[in-house]
Amino acid sequence: PRSRGLGDVYKRQVQLVVHVAANSSYPCGYEVREVVEVRVQDDLQTKMSVGQPVSVALDAFPGVKFDGSISAIPRTIVSQTGQTVRIPDATIDVDFDRDGVVMGMLARVNITLQVKDDVMKVPLSALKDLNERTFVETVVNEQRRSLPVVTGIRSDSEVEILSGLEEGQMIFTAP
Repeated sequence: PRSRGLGDVYKRQVQLVVHVAANSSYPCGYEVREVVEVRVQDDLQTKMSVGQPVSVALDAFPGVKFDGSISAIPRTIVSQTGQTVRIPDATIDVDFDRDGVVMGMLARVNITLQVKDDVMKVPLSALKDLNERTFVETVVNEQRRSLPVVTGIRSDSEVEILSGLEEGQMIFTAP
C-alpha cells in the first residue's frame, strides 16, 4: 500500500559538523534543510524506516514530483523524569530543486510501504464489512450473493484479494 499524507513544508536550522585541520580556524555555520512533516496512520508506521525514499508533490507545482527520504519516524520518547512524549509525525527531507517553494505550502507525500506483483485486486468500493468479516457481492447461479473474502494489502483505491474470489468473477461496486 501507499501511505498518503498531507503535510506542510518547513525550513529548520541544523548545525553543521565540519572537520578542519588543526591549525585553521573552526568554521561554524548553519544549513537550512527543507523538510515536510506528515502524520501517518499508526498501523503503517512500523513499515517505515529512516532513509526510505518518498515522493512529494506540492499543489503549487502540478505534475511535478520531488524526491525525498524519511529522516525521522513517529516515535515515543521517555524523558529523564519518566514523562512519555509522543512525536506523531514523520519527517521527510526533500530536495526542492525549484524556485518558489515557500514555507506553509501543502505537500502530498507518497511513501511506498509494500509492493506486490501479479495479485488479484478489486476496487475498495466493492468491499462490505459486517461483524468483523469482509464480503464482496457477486452473482452465483444468476442470483446476487455476498461472498466472504480475505484481503491483503490495500492502496487508496484498491485492495488485494487473497482468497474467496476467482479470477474473472463479476463483482458489484458501490458508485
